[in-house]
Amino acid sequence: MNKFGIQRKLSQTQAALVLLAPFLAVYFLFLIYPFFRGIWISLHDWNLLAVAFNPDAKEFVGLHNYNRVMWGRNITWAPFASPALQTLALLVAAVSIYIHSTGRLTRQGFLILLLSSGFVFFVFGLHPGEGGRWFDRRFWPTVARTIQFV
Repeated sequence: MNKFGIQRKLSQTQAALVLLAPFLAVYFLFLIYPFFRGIWISLHDWNLLAVAFNPDAKEFVGLHNYNRVMWGRNITWAPFASPALQTLALLVAAVSIYIHSTGRLTRQGFLILLLSSGFVFFVFGLHPGEGGRWFDRRFWPTVARTIQFV
């Protein structure tokens, strides 16, 4: 009861929001915001020391950082550069075509399987050129530590 003698009850929705608010605040503060901030930083040429003294000392470079880290120079695509995965992708595409033609697979499922197998076939045919970080011995352990931390 409050000072006027009226008792007020919260609805289930209001009570749920009151109980969820602290969790959501911490979740957004320590997970969601840093995730999107990291993506934003990765799209810039960012020098921590320069930005500490001058916040405008960064330059937007878009996906250039990702291109440089992953591919280096002279990226190539070969039809069967990763034969096991690309053959598996073709096999999945062929089986999905067969199952769809018999009527046991919906159109939506068929399109998902076909597009995903085409994506796998294409992506695993790409190979980084010289300077790509895939060849750097420190790259994969760093990726593994990052995934473990996250």
